[in-house]
Amino acid sequence: MARASYKKPRLEAPIIYVFTCRNPYDRLLSAYKDKVLGEDNYTYIMKEPCEWLTYNSPMLTFKQFVTCVVDRVRATALRNRLDNLSGYTASHTLDIHWRPIFHSALPCHVNYTLISDFKNFAEDSQRVLALLHINSSVPHTNPSSKIGRTDWYTEIDASLITALQQIYFWDFIIFGYKSTPPGMVGVVATTDNVYR
Repeated sequence: MARASYKKPRLEAPIIYVFTCRNPYDRLLSAYKDKVLGEDNYTYIMKEPCEWLTYNSPMLTFKQFVTCVVDRVRATALRNRLDNLSGYTASHTLDIHWRPIFHSALPCHVNYTLISDFKNFAEDSQRVLALLHINSSVPHTNPSSKIGRTDWYTEIDASLITALQQIYFWDFIIFGYKSTPPGMVGVVATTDNVYR
């Protein structure tokens, strides 16, 4: 009897769908800074297919990190007989921190109220709070931005850059990011040579 008279509380705030995207090169570099340079147990994340990693391995260079990411996608693509590296099957084994955002957020399947860019996080979070009728602010700090080098991608071979352009193809296309890494000129992918 008491159950029948209970009324479920109604939420007054609107339901909104938000996700934040980030340039794939920035995400990959941030993941390297946070997970490799910032933690002692990064080897557990990177173990397969980089079998040469052990707990006592020296710190991975950025090039080695990118090689491990690319090798993992290539191995999955090969195992599944895939022609390209841009599909979900090829990249789904990647850690969420560097998996293509297109495959995680499914922007073609979810009707998002706001798709935010990480570079505009403070401004976009204010917009979300306004949509929810909340008068507050969200502080934002990015610890991975403390390492000041800007030439990280210049040490990466062109073949690895091309592989990254294939892996993050849909992130570049859908979110409008340039497929050329920061600080590099001349390694520009086209739809023809990336999607193969």
